[in-house]
Amino acid sequence: MPRASRRWRAPRPRVSISPSRSPGTWNRPASARPDRAPGAPTVLPSVFACTGLSRARACGGSRLGPGSGGPARDPPAGIRGEGRSELRAITGLSAFLVGAAWLAAPACALPDPSRNVLWVALQGCLIAKRTTGRAFPCLSVDLGDRDRPGTAILRAPGAPTHLVVMPTGDVPGLEAPELQRPAGNAYWRAALAARPRVTVALNGRLPVEEVGMAVNSAGGRSQDQLHIHLDCLQASVRLALQNHAARVTSGWAPFPVPLQGRRFLAMRVRAAEAEAFNPFAALAHLPGHATDLRAVALAVASTPRNDPEPGFIILANRAHGSFAGELLLDHACMAAAQAAVR
Repeated sequence: MPRASRRWRAPRPRVSISPSRSPGTWNRPASARPDRAPGAPTVLPSVFACTGLSRARACGGSRLGPGSGGPARDPPAGIRGEGRSELRAITGLSAFLVGAAWLAAPACALPDPSRNVLWVALQGCLIAKRTTGRAFPCLSVDLGDRDRPGTAILRAPGAPTHLVVMPTGDVPGLEAPELQRPAGNAYWRAALAARPRVTVALNGRLPVEEVGMAVNSAGGRSQDQLHIHLDCLQASVRLALQNHAARVTSGWAPFPVPLQGRRFLAMRVRAAEAEAFNPFAALAHLPGHATDLRAVALAVASTPRNDPEPGFIILANRAHGSFAGELLLDHACMAAAQAAVR
């Protein structure tokens, strides 16, 4: 099967699907990654138990994909008969291709396999989309075209409101040079369009304006495939935006107060300009000395409802160590829970 040429990085387990790739974290932050609740629905292979940074050593020696020793998983309810057979065939093909790519890589150059779990799951989505028209285990897959890169949406295991939007092509993180070009805008627009899925998961109890987006820094992520997290915003972040968003302008400047104990730079994007905006390109113009984008975390929130200039607040943190912009999100969605009680 032909393999696409790409820039050199340490080998990672691949599933080559077509002769060409589209241009172009799956993780909870290491400090905020609770174990999946007992009995929570499983929509991804059990190998996702190895995604945590703290579990890399324990999982680093295991094979990726089905057949790695984890318990067998049935397809979601409603997929029976022919659909079940198709999914098993897809899973088996994915495991074979991933295993072949893994064994073919030089032993001295093998990367940490736990950092490629999201990539492997994505390949299963692409195979399913191209062979059966289904996107499983993803929620949706847009294969893109010559002028528009493909994107996929995946739900975190056991977390109905936590989604990630990612390229279907090989993009390691927000530091990737190709994100400075139109592809960055395409992924941004795909993330904006995916926000209503979070509100649907909450039966409309949360306005789409209270859905936040985040991309972790290289040191704050556990997966080396770009993914934009979507979920509810932390209540403290919403309150800070309510009180201080009026002081945020169209250029980068320090946000008046810390968010989750960290200082951020902030800028405003008006609603009329959002469609053409590229947040990744904007990060390249952070004030001060030249910025290593591997050390930058990104977060996005809608302006408060009463803001005279509706749009988005873009937040950037330049971490000296590692930081997960995802910490500004609330995966428990306490705001929606409180709305349900009211």
